Amino acid sequence: CEVKVVPIETQPQATVTVGEHDYNIFRLNVVVEGSLDQLLAFIAGLEKGEFETLIIEHLEVDRGIEEAEEESAEDTIPVIASFDLAVYTWSAISE
Repeated sequence: CEVKVVPIETQPQATVTVGEHDYNIFRLNVVVEGSLDQLLAFIAGLEKGEFETLIIEHLEVDRGIEEAEEESAEDTIPVIASFDLAVYTWSAISE
């Protein structure tokens, strides 16, 4: 979807207990730059992606700087989004 993703930092893996199961949590902070349509396609890709337990814990979107002084069409509005993502994976140790 032609969105540039830059990893800002990762956090140490943590473990949380939900019900009777332990889950490892991998957290990642990223910045995404692109048009509004590209950002929406990127988020849709995350939602439909390989990790069903991926959660967007925080999302902040700012309008980017437009190259031309004209009003941009909605699909070309430049945006910069900051994400806090978490992926929960089942830990076999909890058995």
